[in-house]
Amino acid sequence: VADFASFLEFVYTARVEVEEDRVQRMLEIAEKLKCLDLSETCFQLKRQMLESVLLELQNFSESQNSEEESAARPGAVPAAKAERDPPDCSGASPEGPAAKAKEKA
Repeated sequence: VADFASFLEFVYTARVEVEEDRVQRMLEIAEKLKCLDLSETCFQLKRQMLESVLLELQNFSESQNSEEESAARPGAVPAAKAERDPPDCSGASPEGPAAKAKEKA
């Protein structure tokens, strides 16, 4: 009943509010009644929900991998803490350009 009420709401207002667990059912109703706009809306919503779940799984997997790598190398410093300024390979003196100007004078 709630699904059909949501369907009617969409037909009359072009808006619909559907809980995540009812999106598949709304998609089936829309396809059965050949309401292409609602079908597309439900399909896009399902796609967004799946992308969100996949992103969460990817983040979880990456966090597990980094924890496993840290556990495998107990003395290793995490990459974020090991970052330093890149070495200066330009041949400039440690004092900088002002010191070079003084050396030439």
